[in-house]
Amino acid sequence: HAINLLSQKLHHSAHPTMMIVDALELICNYFDVAAVVITIAYDGYYHLHAGTNGERRRIYDTKIELERENPLRQTIDSRLSLIFGDIQRHPYYQPIPTVKAPKAAVIVPIKYGTEILGSLALFRRNGIYTVADVAVFELMGSNFGTAYHTIAEQYLREIDVQSMQYVLAAWP
Repeated sequence: HAINLLSQKLHHSAHPTMMIVDALELICNYFDVAAVVITIAYDGYYHLHAGTNGERRRIYDTKIELERENPLRQTIDSRLSLIFGDIQRHPYYQPIPTVKAPKAAVIVPIKYGTEILGSLALFRRNGIYTVADVAVFELMGSNFGTAYHTIAEQYLREIDVQSMQYVLAAWP
């Protein structure tokens, strides 16, 4: 039920970045996780967006290069989901400023059809993730990927239309 609500809300976003911000908050609330990281692969870089749950919600946004061994990138490159009992023990995990003291993590690919757009990581401070959790989050990653692709395409079309209007307005 939560995935349907999330998907409906995301498809109504007007801008790709706003959709990501909404997704960070909604996923934290619906799935009661400590933090969420959405990584979008774009032009050889990775746009990392992180959000937290709790009273002091924070959002972190940056464009970075990820090492091949970084678990966020491993999911993108391998197209496979990963589960970690203690993500901080991974030798290539890079701490993310807003993600405080993560323990368990599940990282799933963000897909649009057969294309991998990025990765979706959910963090807990206590407990573990199971294979059943992975199935749910993989579905969420696919729904997010479809919504993100749709919103990004609509946004680019709007920019094209605005550009054409400027050209036509300048035409004598």
